[in-house]
Amino acid sequence: MHLGPLAEHSFRNEYSASMINLKGIILEDYDIFRLAVPHHDALQATLAKEIGNLFGNKKIRVLDLGVGTGLTSRAVLKYAPNTEIIGVDLDVKMTARASTNIGTSLTAVAEDLNTYLVSEKPESFDAVVSAFTIHNLSADKREKICKEVFRVLKPGGIFVNADKIANNKTSVHKMELSRQLEQFSVFKLQGRPDLETGWTTHYLEDEENKLLETEWESDLQSAMFTQVEKILRIGMEAVYVARKKDAAPGDPLEKVGLCRMRRKRRYSTVSSTEK
Repeated sequence: MHLGPLAEHSFRNEYSASMINLKGIILEDYDIFRLAVPHHDALQATLAKEIGNLFGNKKIRVLDLGVGTGLTSRAVLKYAPNTEIIGVDLDVKMTARASTNIGTSLTAVAEDLNTYLVSEKPESFDAVVSAFTIHNLSADKREKICKEVFRVLKPGGIFVNADKIANNKTSVHKMELSRQLEQFSVFKLQGRPDLETGWTTHYLEDEENKLLETEWESDLQSAMFTQVEKILRIGMEAVYVARKKDAAPGDPLEKVGLCRMRRKRRYSTVSSTEK
């Protein structure tokens, strides 16, 4: 990786050894991850639809934390085409690929997530999104991320996170982890046993610092978000939406909330056996 000394130091402090190794071997085949997590696209679409449902064709500014190769940004643009996206990732190779994949709708920044967030002015973004990133951070950094995201969001803005978030029921979590580890064997069938080993090691390491539903909800609420809602769970992953504040009467945010109330919407839960 061609990172400067400070970025390299930050990168190695930010992620586990297995994640650093993975970032070194998966760039060219990042999309292959979807073979091992078949519901990957459903998670991304659920996240992106939240942005589309709220903003539609309005011109908005969105921050993508952990932009990777641009999969989340691409999904957001599908449902909210007039979006200006700032995508942040520590890996300059990832941000370069994201820029190539997305084009002029994306400004990619190679920087530590918290470092970038604190550099932004308050109320700079209409929405913040993230996918498969925040669980990699330490508990204290996750808490700081939530507070900074709240600060940079405009009033009525939303934070949507699709991530590996452990089920509060330990027995269910262990069952889903076992199933996911088995699913990584698909990499061997693709002639990539290195990815099978890398992802298996990473998922097992994550168990030492796993992000629980209760912890994530607490972090969001401590950051002063309102209407924290889990809108989807499939296997080991979940999608959460958090709103900065209650909307004023007639605001699009209120309309989305009222629509959900009328439908008596509850979050969807799908076990890996139903995928």
